[in-house]
Amino acid sequence: MDFPARFPSQEPFNAHTGFLAKVNSDGPDLIYSTFLGDFERFDVVGVAYSPAGGIVLVGNTPYGVYINRIVETNTTPLLHIDYVFNTASQMSDVIAPAEWITIRGNGFDSTAQAFVDDQQLPVVAWTQYELQVLVPATFQPRDAMSLRVATTSGSSKPIGWLA
Repeated sequence: MDFPARFPSQEPFNAHTGFLAKVNSDGPDLIYSTFLGDFERFDVVGVAYSPAGGIVLVGNTPYGVYINRIVETNTTPLLHIDYVFNTASQMSDVIAPAEWITIRGNGFDSTAQAFVDDQQLPVVAWTQYELQVLVPATFQPRDAMSLRVATTSGSSKPIGWLA
């Protein structure tokens, strides 16, 4: 659970969730990293650059072969989410009613608002790199959800997970 997510497209789902990471040519800097897959086992068995651009992943699932093309962009958004976890347990898990969550990323300011789908969650404290959020006791988790952060300067790319 301590995998260093950076500009992820989704959160981890289970112990067999795959991941994709890119480092700079010298090796020490993580350009991006994301989890891939869902609640089912997902084992990446091949990765290649596509002649049309992007990265092609091939993997095994319980239901057969998985092929996905990921298109890279050259723009790094200032406002982004890297990681979401339960503040007490430090685990990335399903967001539950009446829990504190921590959202890590960059570009947060005093106008930051957190949303799960279209439901706003109260931001209690913030820094440029972290938000502390209290999930309301009335929150109703759904099977598939996405989380994003919005400020007066824009909105982050949502990250999603299954409940």
